[in-house]
Parts: sequence; structure tokens; C-alpha cells
Amino acid sequence: MSGGGWSSAGELVSALLRALPGPGLGFVQLRDGAGDAAAGGGHACGEEEGAACPPVHQRAFLLQELRAMPLHGVVRGVLEEHHRRGVRHAGGGGAGGGGGAGAAGDVCGRLESERLTVLLLMAGREVWGRCPSRDVGREMAALCDLGPDDRSMTRAEVEYLQRQLEEVVRMEAGGG
Repeated sequence: MSGGGWSSAGELVSALLRALPGPGLGFVQLRDGAGDAAAGGGHACGEEEGAACPPVHQRAFLLQELRAMPLHGVVRGVLEEHHRRGVRHAGGGGAGGGGGAGAAGDVCGRLESERLTVLLLMAGREVWGRCPSRDVGREMAALCDLGPDDRSMTRAEVEYLQRQLEEVVRMEAGGG
């Protein structure tokens, strides 16, 4: 992976997936209340202002938003190709790692593609500017752009997870 000889975002995602340590994607936990932090009036799930989105709606809308993103399409394609070829990775989605598709839209039955999509979004656009391949870096930055919608459940979830990661890093550094 350090060579950076990728010719596409898919090749970069494949290399990153193979490089995941230990438990793989299991640590990326999508909250049931992802929409609670979304800014702006109303709710993405269509509930009235001031009403709480039922957790099942929040999760469904978050997954719907993630699955509509071009980045998710790239990630899902890579995971499906790994699964077809029997490529083993820390997430367990290779040969013998889950036995086929689970719920609708789910590779290997564990929301693997959605978790990896969120993990890539957490990196932020600026990370991709440091990619050795400028073209692939620009492609990844464009794929990771959440756009201007402040009410996006995906944006709220990514920002929440970024804050959690920052807190863990701060605590490990002895700051808390």
C-alpha cells in the first residue's frame, strides 16, 4: 500500500481494506440516533420539528443516505470483488467470512460496505490531498464530499464519530 501505485479510487479502497488491522470494521458502530445531531429544522426522516425520529427510521435513513453515495458504490464493488475472489481481510468478508449476502444491500451480512464508507468519510477530504497519486486523491476527495446539506444524517454520524475518535486519541495521549 505504501507504494501508492493506484490507478483508481477502487484500487485505493481495496488496498486500505486489505491493510485493516485486527478486528477490521467491527469497531465502527453506527448509532441508532444518528439524526439527533443533524442541524436545521425538521428531520430527515420526515417527522415534525420537535418530534423524535424513531430509532428504526433513523437507522433506515442513515443507511439509505450511505447507500445512495457514489463512494458507497465504489466500496461495495470492492467488497463484492474481494468476496468473489476469496480475498481475506480483517473484516472477515473474504472466503469463509460470512457466506454470502445477508440483509438487502448488505455484503456478507454485517453492514461491511456501510461501515467502510463511514470510515473513509471520517478521514476527511484533506487526507486525500496527500495521496501519492494526485488523480486518485482528487477522485477520493470528490467521493468523500458530503456536500452542503447540514441536515444530512450521514454528516451528523460522521461528525459524531470524528469527535469520538478525537476524544479517544486525546485520552490515550494522557490528556484526560
